[in-house]
Amino acid sequence: MLKTKNLMLAFAGLLFIGLQACENNKLSGTLEGGMEYEFIKNVDGQKTVDGDFITLNVIYKNEKDSVLGSSLDAGVPFVMRKDSTWGASKSFEDCFNLLDKGDSAVFKIPAKSLFKNQLPPDIGAESVITIFAGLEDILNEEEFNEKSMEWQAIQRKKQMELTRKSILENSKELIDEQGVTIDKYIADNSLEAQKTESGLRYVISEQGNGAIPNPGDRVQVNYTGKLMDGTVFDTSVEAVAKEAGVYTEGRSYQPFTFQLGFGQVILGWDEGIGLLNVGSKATIFIPSPLGYGERGAGEKIKPNAILVFEVELVDVVQ
Repeated sequence: MLKTKNLMLAFAGLLFIGLQACENNKLSGTLEGGMEYEFIKNVDGQKTVDGDFITLNVIYKNEKDSVLGSSLDAGVPFVMRKDSTWGASKSFEDCFNLLDKGDSAVFKIPAKSLFKNQLPPDIGAESVITIFAGLEDILNEEEFNEKSMEWQAIQRKKQMELTRKSILENSKELIDEQGVTIDKYIADNSLEAQKTESGLRYVISEQGNGAIPNPGDRVQVNYTGKLMDGTVFDTSVEAVAKEAGVYTEGRSYQPFTFQLGFGQVILGWDEGIGLLNVGSKATIFIPSPLGYGERGAGEKIKPNAILVFEVELVDVVQ
């Protein structure tokens, strides 16, 4: 993904080329409401009609040239549904109404037209927001619904990455401290463990020869979760549950299925399972910030508890 600075340079280059190409056409002007526009690229492409979903790549900046937001940084486009008011609303939709598929332009929009009298606290009513916008695609409702699922997955993954980064930055001291405890356990039990950058440790007891899953894959995992003292708090294996005294009548004991890398499980699982081949069995040692953290979980997993999972990656379901 382009960094915002690089993206701005790219837009600047497009603007220069676009203005040269449009010098004789004067593709610029002012709409009602004081909204100014200047085309970067005009291709006379597919037109939008009422009911269309339009996807736009956008960057918007304040008067101090600070970037307020970017769809490219977000990883998903800005989406709007066109209706009959576009072109006569005296609001920012009138600007996007000028664009065909493939067009791009720079808009200078009074804040009151952009935010419709719901101004953010740090933006004054007389401020002017600059928006760089390109109309990427035009979708019907069925296409939009399909794309929405893809965009939601991207956003979940991005949010998980931000959460992971924040946890690692803010919990480094505790992760290091618990790492000492984990390493002592590993040494005392003569295990050969590997350590990841996050502080996770894992011991492969049986190497599989299947595929390594990618983020987004649905994986099936058998597991037994323990505390450092060996207390079993959960398992997907019926025989283990009965032996450990955690068997639940009526529960279906079978491999647990989840989508890898999208925050559906604790961070230690998203990372640890992603290290294994299908068919591998391993023990994963998870510092508490990569597990249930300060909140704990249930009666057995106390706040800041280190977790130990014996896992088997059974299959990857594309």
